[in-house]
Amino acid sequence: MFNKIIRKIYKKLSQKNNKILKVKNIPSQANKNLTDIKRIEKKKKVFVIGMSKTGTTSMETLLDNVGYRVCRGHWNNKDTNYLCACYNYNDINEILNITKYYDAFADVPWGGTLLYEELVKLYPEAYFILTTRSTDNWYESLVKMYEQFDDNLETTMDTMRSFGAYGNYLFFRKMFAIDNLANSETKMKQYYNKYNQGVRKFFKNNEFNFMEIDITKKGFEPSVILEYINKPLNSNINMPHANKGNY
Repeated sequence: MFNKIIRKIYKKLSQKNNKILKVKNIPSQANKNLTDIKRIEKKKKVFVIGMSKTGTTSMETLLDNVGYRVCRGHWNNKDTNYLCACYNYNDINEILNITKYYDAFADVPWGGTLLYEELVKLYPEAYFILTTRSTDNWYESLVKMYEQFDDNLETTMDTMRSFGAYGNYLFFRKMFAIDNLANSETKMKQYYNKYNQGVRKFFKNNEFNFMEIDITKKGFEPSVILEYINKPLNSNINMPHANKGNY
């Protein structure tokens, strides 16, 4: 008897709630998200495939300023940790699934990996941008980033991980095949140069949209990027120098 009463009350409440929803026609968050996804799918995506510390944060800021929804690669970012974990455990399909939620992508895991070989299959009309800088400057900048957490190169990666950069820690450890930064300079520089050469060779032999830039060079203008991604040139937009900090 008690269960019958409960079922009747639940049925009435359900009918009432359904009427309220129909009358007010309240759009659900799910519908809003679906609308955003459809809008995003209409844009040609932009993939910044340069490695960390080549101006990727500045690129994220610029793309955000001109209307892109950007998947950012900062170490203290839940998306970064998740995507890096997916990459570390070779779940490439999940990484590709995430791309439908954003217009533009930069930093890890997009830069420093062979993901671009899969991305061109999924988005053959996308814009790919390889950000580079001199090998020595890149290495020094990366080390300075780690030294914010710990100036001991043997322990700094573990220290950074203790701040929540779990995915980032695993990603760099796998990418460079190192356990710490001590005595790893040669190996890291070799990987950096080999990666950039591989990207250039791949796009040279294929007919995809590709551009290589060094935004750290004095006088670099964002108009070069805007013209490439077919965005209106805007004299009010300057090349941001984001995430510069102490490094």
